[in-house]
Amino acid sequence: MRHFKKLFIASAAATLLMMTLAASASAATVSVATVNAPLNHRAGAGTNHRVLSTMPQNSLVVLINDGTTAPADWARVQRRDSVGFAHRNWLTVHTDKEVNLGRGVVTGSAVNLRAQPNTTSASQGLLARNTNVDVVGVRGGWYRVRHNGRTGYMFPRYIRLSNVPTTVGGAAATTTATNNNNATTQTTQNRGVITTNNVNFRAQAGLNSSIFQMLARGTIVEVLGRQGDWVNVRFNGRTGFVFHRYIRLTDVANADAVRNEILGTGQTSNMGQAVVNKARQLIGTPYRWGGASPAAGFDCSGLVFYIHGHFGRTLFRTATAQLANGTPVARANMQPGDIVFWRDETRSTTGATHVGIYIGGAQFIHSPRPGQNVRISSMASGYYDRWFLTARRIFN
Repeated sequence: MRHFKKLFIASAAATLLMMTLAASASAATVSVATVNAPLNHRAGAGTNHRVLSTMPQNSLVVLINDGTTAPADWARVQRRDSVGFAHRNWLTVHTDKEVNLGRGVVTGSAVNLRAQPNTTSASQGLLARNTNVDVVGVRGGWYRVRHNGRTGYMFPRYIRLSNVPTTVGGAAATTTATNNNNATTQTTQNRGVITTNNVNFRAQAGLNSSIFQMLARGTIVEVLGRQGDWVNVRFNGRTGFVFHRYIRLTDVANADAVRNEILGTGQTSNMGQAVVNKARQLIGTPYRWGGASPAAGFDCSGLVFYIHGHFGRTLFRTATAQLANGTPVARANMQPGDIVFWRDETRSTTGATHVGIYIGGAQFIHSPRPGQNVRISSMASGYYDRWFLTARRIFN
């Protein structure tokens, strides 16, 4: 009888352990994030922990939600092969994003490759342990993967990333993906400039494919490769195709010069107005400290950062750092689209304490402070007249 009790207790303990592990595994989800400013990747959740590395602005990390206990403002992240923690305020999180996350290795046996990111979706096949797959994004907490021409979703518990790329695209993230079962040829020219107005940015390589949006002349896009007469590009978080006749290929170092050549004299003001138009679309978005997206909200510099990123320009992330972007403009010569800065000397005697986008007529669009939304304000008098610091022009 005593022996039976021991067996019963051992069996119950084993069952409880398995249930605990299963619950933990079922809670595991993933997303990706871009780093909004240079950020320390730490061994633990807190500034007292050892720095594993410093992640550059615009670098890429994978966020892992596996039940690990951590303060709410810290995220567990993987950078390259290293798993640690980073402060959430400087991360822009994407739960549904197509992005090259490198090679993954299947860690379970007979793991389902599913059509959709859920356990009730149809299986497209079973993958054996140690199978290599290309991880091409995240959605709904699952990895999006490609294997032998099939694209589907795998639960994060059963896949291990071998080396997460640290940049979104560029030379370090050239694609090896397939599209419509046709191989996409890689290219060392990793930027492209749209050469005419109203160019269709399509979901697939073909005239019958759906259109994401129309791209304006002078728009800079990231080039991933080429498929026949179509150029595979990434723009504003989406991956798609542009017909080769309407894009000029270049590299990061020469993209601005090519764009200026395409636009010619007198065209840059059009880009300034485009910046203003985009800013107007975001009026009403709530303020959020550290925010840099419509979904998360914006702080002042996050709004400026996001809008210029929409047009292919990567600015520094904070108001003070953005003082180094573009070229200086006298207040009397400001044009729509210029970025404008203030320094409230009751708060700071160095750098900038606020930034916005000038829209003309002594008005600007900005994200003011907690509890307020993106709005238009006047800089003709009062606070924004008194503490005006300078203006910078991004599109020269």
